[in-house]
Amino acid sequence: MKIKKVQIHNIAGIKDVSFDMEGHHLFLIGGDNAAGKSSAINAIVMALCGRRGCDYHPAPLRNGEDEGYVEIQAEDGLDQKGLIIRSKIERRPDGTLRESLVVTNDEGFESPEPQTLLNSLYK
Repeated sequence: MKIKKVQIHNIAGIKDVSFDMEGHHLFLIGGDNAAGKSSAINAIVMALCGRRGCDYHPAPLRNGEDEGYVEIQAEDGLDQKGLIIRSKIERRPDGTLRESLVVTNDEGFESPEPQTLLNSLYK
């Protein structure tokens, strides 16, 4: 899988950030301590792995926020088709979190099993 663009909103320590990695073979994330470098990487992992697929940030939403998301535009690596991966987290009225994951392709087709599709791309 090749990540082309990332957009993060209200995840961990990040309010809003986006990366355009199109055409780059290496993309460096740098900054001062507490600038959000680890939060950005964790957000990407959260979107690609899902809550049950990997280590998940213990507090995925930014403090004081009720919703956040990570959107990744990527190529699937198999036949170079485009994918849009969107992981959204919402805080319910009782304080629990709800995660939703949607994966669509270039033609707008939504995967009926998004987590299974992602798992098949990075075994």
